[in-house]
Amino acid sequence: MEPVCEKWFQHFMERRRALICAYERGDLNKREFLQSNLKDLDNSNVRPFLVIDRLEKGIFNYQYFNALAKRYRMEARHAKRRDKSNREYCHCLSLAEKYYGKKDDTILEILEFMNYQNLHAYHVHCRDKNLQDQLFEIVFIEYPEFILHSKSKEIYEKLCKHDVFIKEKKQSKIDGYINDPY
Repeated sequence: MEPVCEKWFQHFMERRRALICAYERGDLNKREFLQSNLKDLDNSNVRPFLVIDRLEKGIFNYQYFNALAKRYRMEARHAKRRDKSNREYCHCLSLAEKYYGKKDDTILEILEFMNYQNLHAYHVHCRDKNLQDQLFEIVFIEYPEFILHSKSKEIYEKLCKHDVFIKEKKQSKIDGYINDPY
């Protein structure tokens, strides 16, 4: 695969910001935002990077795996509502979990790349009872537009080990988004 140029990263980040602005203005609901994000990722013809040697590559991989996980989570819910076979529901749920796992692996790679420096993390308030006291947010001090979320115990433990996890529960920087069902 041909190397991705600086211009591509700039376009990716601009397009992402434009989608976020459209969501924040109310032009897109969360489902539409997720579908547009996934379409952009598909249209980019870029697949996850094997080596994360710059933060933007890690953010792209995070977005890629997170978008796929959410796609399969939505498909699982749709299969369950349609009263389709339990097999289709389980298959979609399994794929969602697979991609959430890859997203968490990417977070670990990003944290290693950043040497656990210039970032902090904390649990966030959630309306969803399944996420309460599990979901945490990772914020990069020099790149406040990059916000990561996880429930991974391994990531939580590593953040604590490196003294970057704040014990105080906070409101998410993107509270409206994370508490908006899709």
